[in-house]
Amino acid sequence: ACPVRCGAIIQVKEGPFATKGEVHRPEYETLAALGALCLNDSVESVIRANEICNLYGLDTMAAGSVIAFAMECYENDLISQKDTDGIELTWGNAEAVIAVLEKMARREGFGAVLADGVEKAAERIGKGSEKYAMHIHGQGLPYHDPRVNPCQGTGYLADADPSRHMPTQGTISLEQGGSLGSDPALQVPKLDVYGDYKSKGQMYAIGAEFYQLFSSSGLARYFTISAMPCTIALMLFISGSYVYRSLVNSSSPSSISVCRWGFPVLISHPIAA
Repeated sequence: ACPVRCGAIIQVKEGPFATKGEVHRPEYETLAALGALCLNDSVESVIRANEICNLYGLDTMAAGSVIAFAMECYENDLISQKDTDGIELTWGNAEAVIAVLEKMARREGFGAVLADGVEKAAERIGKGSEKYAMHIHGQGLPYHDPRVNPCQGTGYLADADPSRHMPTQGTISLEQGGSLGSDPALQVPKLDVYGDYKSKGQMYAIGAEFYQLFSSSGLARYFTISAMPCTIALMLFISGSYVYRSLVNSSSPSSISVCRWGFPVLISHPIAA
């Protein structure tokens, strides 16, 4: 069993959001997305929403982002109950969160408008709704503020799968003055992360590449920060060398996949501040 123990089993036994037996407990990002972001203070509804996402294979962060976007459109009269299949998409309406989520999972009615995320939903709704569409290259925002760790923001923008907090775990360790073991190839010079912009790219690249290799081991990704000696020993066992940068040729496996499958490589426009 994983010693980090992020997961747990939980059950809502009664009420409108009762679960069908024991289900997985929501983690932080899920609570933030389907709870606080929608001004939804019903923890029971978030547990039920998490169960729906697990059953249908939906990303909880993306789902919460697009539902919150729809609520903002509803508040600003860009959509009405005629558009939402009669669902009252007001802030904090836990029943509406569940109703819309189930429609998204089945691509039914208004759910089909939202099912592909914030960017596509804004295109379909139109009426100037784009100004309420918070996303990074089409992906809903993550819930770790990069102002604390600026290089994390670099990862949100530059990763092959943008707007994700996890691939920046190795970078965060470097940014906070830590190290990825003792090999010089895995280190970066100490820098002012709030002012030295020229070195942020190198720091992000080293941390992100290390994370991609480490996550392939099957161990909990949080160990990229909390268990560096174990981490380096594991990398030596897997690759036979600490110097793995030549293996990935300064490009993470996910970036290679992006090129292989022909996804757009160039960023068409900068993200607004």
